[in-house]
Amino acid sequence: NLTDHVFRMDIEAPAVAERAQPGHYVDIRVNPDHSALTLPVVDCDRNLGTVSVVHRAQDLPSVQFSMLVEGDEVFEVRGPLGAPCTFPDVGKVVLAAEDLGVASLFCRARTFRERGAYTICVLGFENKSEVFWEDVLGAVSDELYVCTRAGSYGVNGGIAIPMRAVCETYGDVERVVVMASLAQMRKAAKIAAEYDI
Repeated sequence: NLTDHVFRMDIEAPAVAERAQPGHYVDIRVNPDHSALTLPVVDCDRNLGTVSVVHRAQDLPSVQFSMLVEGDEVFEVRGPLGAPCTFPDVGKVVLAAEDLGVASLFCRARTFRERGAYTICVLGFENKSEVFWEDVLGAVSDELYVCTRAGSYGVNGGIAIPMRAVCETYGDVERVVVMASLAQMRKAAKIAAEYDI
């Protein structure tokens, strides 16, 4: 468990792990009676043959999934699905996400940093009790900002506030990647446009 309701699961699926890349997702069916949970791949270990997903326990399939323990099996894992991310050569990149989208930043931030980009991560949550992976993202970021919409931790407000401050501070941000609500993504796109990003 990462918070009271958010959990990480590592699933042994060597065929999926061998081909999974940032941006891919998997369909997981805990048992044959329930519809699939469609979840982004947040990490993979090709040596162990595992893919990692992060999810919120909010309905019957996801609650059942969260209750599995080491050694339990799921009915089906399909993937990797979707298209992988592209990682152009950039000097400075801002990666911002809200809530569960934060988990998907990890492999992106790590890849950008491995490619030599100066990587700035902005994490947004509702309140302090929902914050997770601050240390994990901090380890693959050159700068990290956490904000809460309730103002209980870090920057008070949404992810657009630190994003604008970063773009204002650095005149050489070349790329912005955002995973958030539609309203926040629109704000982020407007900010990026203002700075010709």
